[in-house]
Amino acid sequence: VSLIRGNQLERALDAMRTYEARVPEEATEFWNLLGQVAWELRDYGSAERGYQRFVKTPQARVSDWSRLIDLVRPQYPAQAADLAMQAYRRFGAVDQLVLALEVYGEIRDTPALSRILSGLNADALATAEQDKRFLLIRAQFNQGQKKTGLAWTDLRRALQPFPQETDVVLASLWFLIDTGRSDDLAP
Repeated sequence: VSLIRGNQLERALDAMRTYEARVPEEATEFWNLLGQVAWELRDYGSAERGYQRFVKTPQARVSDWSRLIDLVRPQYPAQAADLAMQAYRRFGAVDQLVLALEVYGEIRDTPALSRILSGLNADALATAEQDKRFLLIRAQFNQGQKKTGLAWTDLRRALQPFPQETDVVLASLWFLIDTGRSDDLAP
């Protein structure tokens, strides 16, 4: 802590890495500091180790989970999606739900997408449906499942509050072209 206060982050990180193997899991402040200092210095391996331990604690915030997910995602996208779902369950942050769905979609884990989408209760679903990214992901999922009516419903819902958003407009246009809905495409 003295080294960090003295703006000697490299020395602080070296000291933390030296003693890391001897620090107990319950030393939450250590793991939090290791994650933060290593993140700041772009030592992503050390940051990941720190955040892996820190997010298990009650003191962890959604931003700590987000950093861990960012660190894990390039090499282990399925684990990152699982972490995002854990963060969603813990904090109720729709961004984490959307991130999990997005990553599961990228890795084409259709069973996970189906399980999550069908498992949302009415309140969670109503909240998620306020997010255009959620609607776009669900529309894409439904289109892949050959449920084009549901997909078009989601796209229209996304278009209502976001009629000028490029991603919403393009997704809608391509959907209409792909499904041959020329009557809906004309307007």
